[in-house]
Amino acid sequence: MWRPWDYKKKPSKPSSPFSCSSFKDIHHLCTTDAFSSAPAKRTANVFHRVRLVNTLLRSWAPTRNGKFLGSVSDPVSDNLIVVYFTSLRAVRSTFEDCKTVRSILQGLRVWVDERDVSMDHGFLKELRGMLGRSKLSLPRVFIGGRYMGGAEEMEQLHESGELKKLVEIKMSRC
Repeated sequence: MWRPWDYKKKPSKPSSPFSCSSFKDIHHLCTTDAFSSAPAKRTANVFHRVRLVNTLLRSWAPTRNGKFLGSVSDPVSDNLIVVYFTSLRAVRSTFEDCKTVRSILQGLRVWVDERDVSMDHGFLKELRGMLGRSKLSLPRVFIGGRYMGGAEEMEQLHESGELKKLVEIKMSRC
């Protein structure tokens, strides 16, 4: 792969005014990684990193009266919009429905607690516990602790203007 590096041989005249010790480091890294017999350190895959970041961001979530909004112990707060959705594109219709509901709520310019069940299985257990069903379709929306429905219900509420009124009433109570 790499030609052996001769550390003892020194050039008689440096070709440039800066040191090139970085090449020695690169050579050392390449040779030790390729021929190392020590077990490689396992790094967390992307899924675990995303779960870790989600947990960290939830710990920094806004609080009210010293209580975290939308915490796991209190799945759906009284004055909070919670959306259970999936970011996986495996089932196109489900992904499109989730995308539509999220864009409707983003258009209302309100803070939404988005819970991606494909990234954290705890959210799916939480949703099943609240609705009492084992088979669920996504997305599922809760406003002010009250179950509002899925994509069709949210689209109907948005088209009739009821969703905006409902969100304004709930957000004014915060």
